[in-house]
Amino acid sequence: TVGEYIKSEASMSTMQTLFDNTKVTESLADNGKLFTLLVVENNDIASSVDLNDAYIAQAHISDIAISPVNLINGEKVLMQNSKYLSVFKVIEEGNTVSYYFNKSKVKKIIKATDGYIYVLDSLVDTPKSLNEVIENLTDDYSMFRDMILSRNERVFDKNASIPTGVDETGSTVYDSVFVITNPSFNAQDFDLTSEALNATLLIPSNDVVKEAISAAKKNLATWEMQRADSILENWVFQAAFFNKEYSKTDFESNIDLKSVFDKQWRTTVQQVDLDNP
Repeated sequence: TVGEYIKSEASMSTMQTLFDNTKVTESLADNGKLFTLLVVENNDIASSVDLNDAYIAQAHISDIAISPVNLINGEKVLMQNSKYLSVFKVIEEGNTVSYYFNKSKVKKIIKATDGYIYVLDSLVDTPKSLNEVIENLTDDYSMFRDMILSRNERVFDKNASIPTGVDETGSTVYDSVFVITNPSFNAQDFDLTSEALNATLLIPSNDVVKEAISAAKKNLATWEMQRADSILENWVFQAAFFNKEYSKTDFESNIDLKSVFDKQWRTTVQQVDLDNP
């Protein structure tokens, strides 16, 4: 079986531990269905990678058996973490054929009694969108999380939905597909749901949000001015999104950074935990 093979290979012990700790393969082994496992040998896993995440494990498991004959260039494969991997067929030097899942090259293919094992030269990369990151924030960040998610809209995607019949009123019935969109960000040409977005996000905890709003109100009172709470709260999230990937150096070498909403982040006043991105 797939499980027996992985356990018998000492070179795959790191991923075996990952699958065991996250328990993501247990249901597959028990239900008798064929499946596909992508594995990386110990020497090909970067030491800096944190392998304690079920999301990473699920990115390497598909609930269907993908045979080599079905490795069609451009094919999309749905993984357990709900992300699609693209299959690429590449003609290498010497006219040899290589296959890739996203950017990870297939080194070896093993047929097991309950599926297939593809040994890759690196872990597959299935980045989360910013919207997913925000959705998964803990309650310590609930104020910021809710500021964003409350602006999301669920929209019926007619083009992706399949007609299945007609109801008694004559209206078409669909196998419906809905997508999440956020008009506030789309207006800035900043798609929170895109996995290909190059961006920087600053995430304030509830304590930081409360402190910022409290400080703003004190300053406004000093200046004999008033602003609605909604304006102050809007500034909190509008100042947190940038349409570039900023490094520690960018925050250290610039006094001002402009967010996608054209809000000013003054690096000498507003602090960021640069050592723990």
